[in-house]
Amino acid sequence: MGQALPEFVRLAGSGDWRIMVWVQPGAKRNELAGLHADCLKIRLSAPAVDNKANTALVEYVAALLGLKRNQV
Repeated sequence: MGQALPEFVRLAGSGDWRIMVWVQPGAKRNELAGLHADCLKIRLSAPAVDNKANTALVEYVAALLGLKRNQV
């Protein structure tokens, strides 16, 4: 029998997956920080200005999952 998925991971269709995240920009370092409201909480050192936090999030998640940035 297969293992249950974490509550923050959902199948989005045609082989795509969706990871629900709650991002805290402006943190001291990039790190996973547990759960927040059924989402994976990620702390990022990048500020929430000029799309910096969004770019940092894509890079961080890609590195965690061993993917290219354009696959995230």
